[in-house]
Amino acid sequence: MHGMKIIHEYTKELNVLYVEDDLSVQKNTSTLLKKFFNNVDVALNGEDGLNKYLSYYKDNGSYYELIITDINMPVMNGIKMSEHMLSINNRQEIIIISAHNELEHLNQAIDLGIAGFVSKPINNDKLINLIYKTAQTICDHKFIEKHVDQIERLTIELERKNKELLAKNAELEKSFRMLDTIVRKDQFTCNKKEINDQTTTKNDEHIKEQ
Repeated sequence: MHGMKIIHEYTKELNVLYVEDDLSVQKNTSTLLKKFFNNVDVALNGEDGLNKYLSYYKDNGSYYELIITDINMPVMNGIKMSEHMLSINNRQEIIIISAHNELEHLNQAIDLGIAGFVSKPINNDKLINLIYKTAQTICDHKFIEKHVDQIERLTIELERKNKELLAKNAELEKSFRMLDTIVRKDQFTCNKKEINDQTTTKNDEHIKEQ
């Protein structure tokens, strides 16, 4: 098993929803989870878990990074709850805790793309190892999303500045055209005056000669 400090580096900022109807198992496992995660909320069955999942998003504007759930529970089982969650957020990471006689449900979970499985009775070392691997995946996704976000913001800012620069260039070109027109007009006026002056001088000289 990996060292606690290394695992904690990946898990310390993550929020978890743990869904388990057996109160004794829930208490023991949630105590373990709280050693690693920023926040651990618990639910008693799939319906309770789904409601807490939606409430968490409403309150925080984001989903739990990780769901850890039992399969066989009253009201709504863990597979059905996972289906609902993945239909809402298809990138949700979910770990299933299952009994050995739940093969049919496990096949369903595999089809859903569940992150991993731990058998009951829970082996803490195996659970922690799976948590570590899943937390690495979550952190990698967060890192990528963060930098993609930064790149998108920079791209938008560059496009905005480029538009401003193009607008300023257009204004400069317009000013240069106006200036060129004024210079040409002044040159034309000067040339016309010069021609008129030359014509007047010649006429004066012609009159004197007569």
